[in-house]
Amino acid sequence: MTTSCQGGSSAITALNLWFSLSDIGGALPDVEQLKRSLTRTGFSQVNSKRLMPGESYFAFLAQK
Repeated sequence: MTTSCQGGSSAITALNLWFSLSDIGGALPDVEQLKRSLTRTGFSQVNSKRLMPGESYFAFLAQK
């Protein structure tokens, strides 16, 4: 899965603010928060990798 996460550039901060104030699901996840959520829902070997230097855009890989 790929997603923007909290932190990073001002563009990501603005995106996070927009999601936080919208009706479509809430704030962007924190990297560690998302990893914990995946583990709690039964995934194992949860890993993340920053895809773009300086940006808070990550790939997550987990096994079920």
